[in-house]
Amino acid sequence: MEVNKQKKRPQSIEDLAYAIKFDFDKYNKNKLMRFKSDLAASLLNKLNLYDFAKADLKATTKLDTSWNSDNYDGEVFSKAFKSAMESYGKLDEKTGEIIPFEIIFGSHYKKKKPQIKVNKYEENNYRVETKVKNNIIKLFLQEQVKKLGGMKLPDNLKVEKSDECVEFLRKLKADEKTINKLMDLYTDRYMQRIQPVSENSEDEGISMADFADKDEQVKEVVIDQIANGIDILFMQIEDKSLIEYARYYITMKILLKYKIIGFDNQILDEYIDKDLEQFYYDRFTAYTDEKYIKDIIAEYVGKASDTVRKKIDKVKKIIQNNLLKSASRCN
Repeated sequence: MEVNKQKKRPQSIEDLAYAIKFDFDKYNKNKLMRFKSDLAASLLNKLNLYDFAKADLKATTKLDTSWNSDNYDGEVFSKAFKSAMESYGKLDEKTGEIIPFEIIFGSHYKKKKPQIKVNKYEENNYRVETKVKNNIIKLFLQEQVKKLGGMKLPDNLKVEKSDECVEFLRKLKADEKTINKLMDLYTDRYMQRIQPVSENSEDEGISMADFADKDEQVKEVVIDQIANGIDILFMQIEDKSLIEYARYYITMKILLKYKIIGFDNQILDEYIDKDLEQFYYDRFTAYTDEKYIKDIIAEYVGKASDTVRKKIDKVKKIIQNNLLKSASRCN
């Protein structure tokens, strides 16, 4: 391929990539850095990620307020950019010319792009876990204030900092047993109460141990956690044919875990398939064990139990994989 070694500043994707990879000795360090920035911006524009085109190319770069932030991950983009640059210069076997950088980058980015969804899930789930954990710690401290007759919680108390909260309890004259309970909330034992996870668990995070014994504030926090988990589940399902089975499965879990024992919640109710709910009440109220879920759904959709079982098992596997990832961060 005949390449024009232009003296003027390169502008196209191909010219910028060529200057960075092969003409680097003709430019100073500052110009090369500018070329990389311009090349990254051009590639981001091609990907319809123009909000990030003026951002730094560092792996930590994120613009969470962007409408398209769920489709961008700085680390994924940077890795694709780096590997594409390393591969750039190879010749097309048919034409004998250098394969255009944009094509190489597109191939590398396509392979790495699925990781964006994984990263976003972990990032969002971590935020939810942190919020729930902080809320439960705050509720615990408020209970101790009422119990020990102390002052109200200071507005500047950082519940995420265990040393500050321990000091606060000591000022309330709390005993060591109470302080140990507080410290338990900073460990993964707290998460066991929110998400009972094991490879063979049938709960899959949709239920909560001893839920009926919790006060209304704690219930509200837990309902938010469950709703967020359901939302993430639907985001993780790439096979569109599984969406309806996921909805049916979630419907039956909510019915059997909550509604048939008299607990109604407007947030959870939004995830229920109303037709399946009525179908259950009309024909299967005698079946309250979760082992009948697949059979009830099979009757509802009019398909063989084995077919429905395979669909539901796939849904459960997605749930389980997500929970295991979540639990691994707490260990």
